[in-house]
Amino acid sequence: RRAGRGAAMLLWLWLWLCVCCCPGRGLRIHEYLYFQVLSPGDIRYIFTATPAKDFGGVFNTRYDQIHLVPADPPEACGELNNGVFIQDQIALVERG
Repeated sequence: RRAGRGAAMLLWLWLWLCVCCCPGRGLRIHEYLYFQVLSPGDIRYIFTATPAKDFGGVFNTRYDQIHLVPADPPEACGELNNGVFIQDQIALVERG
C-alpha cells in the first residue's frame, strides 16, 4: 500500500483520458480516467480513477509526463507539508 514511498517520492506518470463523444466537456461521475505508473517498476500498472461526486476539478487535458506526489499528511485533510512539491502535479491521497 505504501509501495513507492521514500526513494521513489516522485513517480512518473503517463496520463491519458478516456473521454467519449465530447473531449472538451471533461469527465463526469461514473466515467473513468486511466493513468499508467511507469516508475518505480514494482508498482508499474495501468490504474483507473473516477472524479469525486460533488467536488474537485474537471479532467479534460492530457498529460504525457507528470509527477504523482504522495500527500503529506497522507489524508490531506489540512494544509500539506509538501504542498510546494505538489504544485502543478498530481497528489496521491489516502481515502478511508
